[in-house]
Amino acid sequence: MLRSPRRSLPLALAVGLLTTGGVLVADRVQAQDDELDEGLEGGQGEPRQVLQRAIEAMGGADALKAVVGAALTFDGGADAGVSERHTLRLDGRQLHYASRDAGGAGFDVVLARGAAFLCDRGPDGQATYVEDLAPEDAREAAYERDMLFMPLLLPSLLADPRAALEHKGKSSQGEAVIKAVVHPAEGNPGATPFLVRLRFDPTSGLLTTAMGTIPCGADQGRKRYLGFLEPKRAGRLLLPHRYADQRSKDVAPREVAVAWALDAAVEPALFQRPTLLRKEGR
Repeated sequence: MLRSPRRSLPLALAVGLLTTGGVLVADRVQAQDDELDEGLEGGQGEPRQVLQRAIEAMGGADALKAVVGAALTFDGGADAGVSERHTLRLDGRQLHYASRDAGGAGFDVVLARGAAFLCDRGPDGQATYVEDLAPEDAREAAYERDMLFMPLLLPSLLADPRAALEHKGKSSQGEAVIKAVVHPAEGNPGATPFLVRLRFDPTSGLLTTAMGTIPCGADQGRKRYLGFLEPKRAGRLLLPHRYADQRSKDVAPREVAVAWALDAAVEPALFQRPTLLRKEGR
């Protein structure tokens, strides 16, 4: 899902554009609110009840609160022979993303409180290069993180008055559609709020799709539909085990099997900037 920012992400925007508050942030979020509501039927209701039902369907609020950290692994990754592992500490939504080729070499991306950096690693796991992420790259990584882990973020959306939850009606399949504003995790650098619409299965109540306009990165401005498919047990929770990622209606969705590991704790060292064995640089 993610790529090495140093190799393929666009140049960052000016820092001031990414950190401005007030009206500018509100305008940027509202600009993402467009034709995604087309085709919705009536039957609007209480949005909090929809999220509460989804949380209960996943395993309940207590089971979700017990999750300190979670690892999401993609079989095959973005390319053949590449594996992806996204490790999230729920407190502060601290992310460690690892991409590895068949030989074990690859790179990490870390978003933690006050830290956002990229680290190349050799086949032996040793760090060979480290650099701070540009603000736009950090923002793209934060957006990807929140979309991929959206099922686990439902309690925080429910508890956040800034989420401005709104029931938009029902899809043609009877799914309840909730609009929400996802705000950055405390202390995460570069991130800004983004708008998302969440679809919930009319029978099970589970989250089925997160959709919205991509706010940043190489696909900025495209419509994105991220499907959460094949719910199965992962510990005490019922979580999707296949993702379908579609970026614009004229592009076929990419489907990939995923696996979850819900751990009692995530080691803090995972988010620490490594010390190089040699001088930084090429």
